[in-house]
Amino acid sequence: LQQNLMHVQTRQKMNQLESPFYFDESGVSTPDSYTPDYIAINTVLEQWEREDVIMVGIAHSHEEAEIMPSCGDLFYCERILLANHKLENFILPIVSCISKEIRVYVCTLNDNGHIKVSQDNWQIIDNI
Repeated sequence: LQQNLMHVQTRQKMNQLESPFYFDESGVSTPDSYTPDYIAINTVLEQWEREDVIMVGIAHSHEEAEIMPSCGDLFYCERILLANHKLENFILPIVSCISKEIRVYVCTLNDNGHIKVSQDNWQIIDNI
């Protein structure tokens, strides 16, 4: 299965929370890894910056039954947090391709600038 990646971001506009996303259809996926199309993603991020949209997380899937951030996930989160001092945390929802379960992790930087991860409890609400 193709690993799906979407960048989730929010912006406050007229007292509403908007959540556009970008699907990286040109990224390269294998059962064990995902390599983003950083040129396409950076182009989108530049456009969002002009529109005052802030990327706050990456939702994606894992092929394994275990739904935990991989080393690659943590690497990307740490790099994103280190590069963007406006972000206090980075949201990492992960979907299991096997169980279809979703777990949400929140990444922050500790005082030494290293990644710290905690699982967060979110609820999916249908028909808003």
